[in-house]
Amino acid sequence: MPELHALVVHFTIALLAVAVMSDFLYAVSRREKFHQLGRSLLILGTLAATAAVLTGWLAQNALDIPTELQESVVHHKWSGLITLGAFGVLCVLRYLPPLSGRWQQKPIQWVYYLVSVVGLVFLFRTGFLGGELVYKFGVGMENDSRKAPLIKPSFENEE
Repeated sequence: MPELHALVVHFTIALLAVAVMSDFLYAVSRREKFHQLGRSLLILGTLAATAAVLTGWLAQNALDIPTELQESVVHHKWSGLITLGAFGVLCVLRYLPPLSGRWQQKPIQWVYYLVSVVGLVFLFRTGFLGGELVYKFGVGMENDSRKAPLIKPSFENEE
């Protein structure tokens, strides 16, 4: 299951990052193609984020994660849930019938772009934390990551 999670998260990051960039390009240029691109990628990216959260939960339950890394996994999980929540809010603002035609009005637009920035920050934070779990600590790696030695931060290795 960790392999599926790793596959899904890459699509999630790419789709949602480009969706936010497209929305900001639309705000600046008012070119319809950016509006349409952002709309499509937001839906696809939010669906991918949902899949990433679900596969991450399944991967967490399938792996024997060392006690020392449990707190890092919790941070990664909560960051992913906040990311999904932020992009879920964007979908509601953009597609819920009472708001869908008005998401470009000033008060809603400011909320939309603020949530976009928050979502993007948490998207990259989640990716960073997940990458650290895999590439620094070996969580989910085939070479029996449960026995991989923990690496201290570089400032602790100095004498």
